[in-house]
Amino acid sequence: MYIDLDLHFSDGVSHAFASSASVSVNPQVLTFSIHHTAPGFFPVSAFSGLPDPADPTFDPFTLSLPLDRGASNATFARIWPSLERVKDAFRPTYAIVQCGVDGLAGAPYAIWNWSLGGEDGSLGWCIERILSWDCKTVLLGGGLSLDLLPL
Repeated sequence: MYIDLDLHFSDGVSHAFASSASVSVNPQVLTFSIHHTAPGFFPVSAFSGLPDPADPTFDPFTLSLPLDRGASNATFARIWPSLERVKDAFRPTYAIVQCGVDGLAGAPYAIWNWSLGGEDGSLGWCIERILSWDCKTVLLGGGLSLDLLPL
């Protein structure tokens, strides 16, 4: 299971593994991207919208949860049970997590108001929950902004 917690949609990874169920009896990779979306916001992708299970092209292994401007710790705490339900249904052996910082408060994009730690729903809070899952986990950094680094 690939989980992308980043301001931008996981277009490369999602497209690489889209329809993985169609080439294997057992799907190999489920991608779940939580990201910002707005008209013209990069990257523009057909996969970046909220999927409709009634759509004949719906791929249950390529999931997207777009969030509006201003997403915060409270937003992530509220939506987290959805990710947990997907994880419970998929039962991953591995979780690869892209921990993007471009959605943190103070990032140059100034779109989300998410924090690194300290509160329910923060990036650290999300990571703690993933690390408690019964699977091997790899954490990746991404969305790095030099403006957030103490130099």
